[in-house]
Amino acid sequence: MDSTGVRAGAAGPGVRPEATVTFWGRAALLLATLLQLAVGVVVAASRLIMPGWAVTGLAAVWCVGTIAMVRRRRTPASVLAVPLVTTALWLAVAGAGGAWLGWTA
Repeated sequence: MDSTGVRAGAAGPGVRPEATVTFWGRAALLLATLLQLAVGVVVAASRLIMPGWAVTGLAAVWCVGTIAMVRRRRTPASVLAVPLVTTALWLAVAGAGGAWLGWTA
């Protein structure tokens, strides 16, 4: 106990204990950030093959993914999944649009 009568390491309501991120965790966060930026460039350039409404939707998904990465930065494994999911969604939308809606470059 310290001078305030609080046990050392005790967290009160709404207080999160400090989490430490290892070297490999930081490397994973950096890799995820770089991948997410690369996906953002691809989404922005998608206007060449997709109509504006599809690019706007994908840009919104990219923004939500980026916000999720920032909020989940203490768990690098979940952060690494965000660019992969965003890329998979982009490929699905581009493929479906080309097959069913006749989108061409």
